[in-house]
Amino acid sequence: MHGSRLWGVSIAIAALMLLSLPSPVAAATLTVDGQFDDWAGQPNVTDPTGDGPTPNSDLTAFYWGTNPGESNVYFMFERAPANGRVFFGVIVDTNNDGDFNDAVDRLVVVLYQPRRNGSRVTVWVFDRRGWQISTYGGDWGESRAEGGRRAEIVVSFADLGIDAHQTISMIALSGQQRTLPRVDRAPDTGTITWTPISILGWPWLGAMVAATIGVVWYRRGRYVWRRSSSICWRP
Repeated sequence: MHGSRLWGVSIAIAALMLLSLPSPVAAATLTVDGQFDDWAGQPNVTDPTGDGPTPNSDLTAFYWGTNPGESNVYFMFERAPANGRVFFGVIVDTNNDGDFNDAVDRLVVVLYQPRRNGSRVTVWVFDRRGWQISTYGGDWGESRAEGGRRAEIVVSFADLGIDAHQTISMIALSGQQRTLPRVDRAPDTGTITWTPISILGWPWLGAMVAATIGVVWYRRGRYVWRRSSSICWRP
């Protein structure tokens, strides 16, 4: 291929690579404070209203996300408006082998209790043998006056047994008992597969495109040099 054509094609490919990916959007920093505006635009799944085992445990949406430079996963649970307590849960297939019952897998259990002027959220993290890894809590949900719908938590990568670039599968649950024997789940079928921090972020993409352009520039220079040499050199 002619050098100028090679250069043009390579630039076009690099541009298409950039255009084919979604533009980076600056999402709000996630904070566990019982306020929920920062969840706008975060990844989520929804669940139909009215299919929960009880009115208090009718899960309608599940959100998740991370903040740059943090080794934490943020979760937010949403149910139909209610005043009673509910247990939310997240089962995490830590080793992503399709089996959620391996010893290394995790179960995060969340007790959400809306109150008149606040809430009480308690979190337990277990491995699948039932051993408790950590527990903590705070006022991280809506009050009854606010609708008693939403609660949020944050769990460290260490507690979940994962690293920043590891693909995991997970399922969100809600029920009336801590052991979650009868539950509403999101999604209703299948699982959520997610990598907490993208393996190929925009900085890496930029570096890759720059490297591609650099290689093409070098090859184009070599092509021109060889052509000039063949013209100027005489046996």
